[in-house]
Amino acid sequence: MQPMSQTIRWETIRRIELAFKVYWLSPFCSGTIQLGETLLSWALEAEMLASKSYADVYNPTTKIAYQIKTGLLKSPVTFARLTTPSQFSLVNSRDSFDCEILGGELLDWVRNRIEEPKMILGAKEVRVARIIYTKSGDFTYYERLVDPTLYDPSAYTWGWSSKGNALEGYKGDEKWFSWYPQGRRGTKNQNQLHYHGENKLTPPKGSSNRHDFSLGRHAQIDFDDMVNALLQLIEKNTN
Repeated sequence: MQPMSQTIRWETIRRIELAFKVYWLSPFCSGTIQLGETLLSWALEAEMLASKSYADVYNPTTKIAYQIKTGLLKSPVTFARLTTPSQFSLVNSRDSFDCEILGGELLDWVRNRIEEPKMILGAKEVRVARIIYTKSGDFTYYERLVDPTLYDPSAYTWGWSSKGNALEGYKGDEKWFSWYPQGRRGTKNQNQLHYHGENKLTPPKGSSNRHDFSLGRHAQIDFDDMVNALLQLIEKNTN
């Protein structure tokens, strides 16, 4: 089941294209998006949050909080580094029941954080806002309402990866989560939770909550041209 969605405003689409066009075509862009959170925050007319747990930015006018994700096509999205109550007592266990305990605690963490923007900020909605892009300059933006039922522990089975460094959560035959816990013997993990499931939630082309656009090759603007243009802007605003 696809999660609930909303139609993207035309003004938002215009600002998204403009923000990423300026960055992508600048001589400072190497073909990867390093400032996705900043760019989308501006496009969504939202404020970046200093303290982040689930949401990254908040629009106080619309009262919508956004979790922002930017990445290459097919890359999983990554949650903040997180630990679980049973991590250091069970992280090296091979018992399948212990794996289910750890997996359930991970999803409990996510479900609890989803409600924080509503309780702390007074948000009326919490959405995922995501940019997917390719090295050739094709972009997809979509947003969706966050659906807590996607993190129901009973929907997944958990076990260690073939390399033994990640706890993986499967729904049927499909991998939805990979958690790389610190304390796992023989690894240098950083407690990151990768959410592969987000790729399965990408709306199809033509959906009202999806917008596709293309910017072509990155770094098309000459460095000297950009410096000269910036100098004119600086002089205009400092005289």
